[in-house]
Amino acid sequence: PKSPRANFPFFKAKAAETRHFVPMLAKIAQEMDTGSEVSKHRIAALHCLTLFYQVCDSRPMFMHPDAARKAQQLMEALLGNYFWLHKETIANSKHLYKYVPKCHYSWHLAYTARWMNPRFTWTYKCESWVGKISFLAHSCAHGTSLAKLSIPVAEKYRYMVHFRLSRAIHED
Repeated sequence: PKSPRANFPFFKAKAAETRHFVPMLAKIAQEMDTGSEVSKHRIAALHCLTLFYQVCDSRPMFMHPDAARKAQQLMEALLGNYFWLHKETIANSKHLYKYVPKCHYSWHLAYTARWMNPRFTWTYKCESWVGKISFLAHSCAHGTSLAKLSIPVAEKYRYMVHFRLSRAIHED
């Protein structure tokens, strides 16, 4: 409360939610363009990501080779701009653009578009499910040894599935 601007703003959301936010974020970055190199690279990265999602969303499961090449070019341009931002902010003792393994995975996602549209292979739902199971296990862990944790987790999961299926039957 005493120093509200001590840290940089931080945005945290699920990837499936964030991907729909990217075009709006690109417009905001464009409107707030200061003319600096950082602004230029930020706008270019967001623009490339917006176009990447548009390419993936508008193509069938098996993309035309031209569309797959375009997707890969856009991802490479995005990662190039993002890496520039990462290096620039590290040089200025600001850690704003973290370069994580998912950045590398993004390149592979675009590369494999030549065989199948990434929209049909990305794992938003699977990663969300793993997070839910982790949350469920944490709720069962208090006072339970790790060797015996699987039984309460399985029971809770069974109840959760039962309630979900019961609700679906009654809603029809």
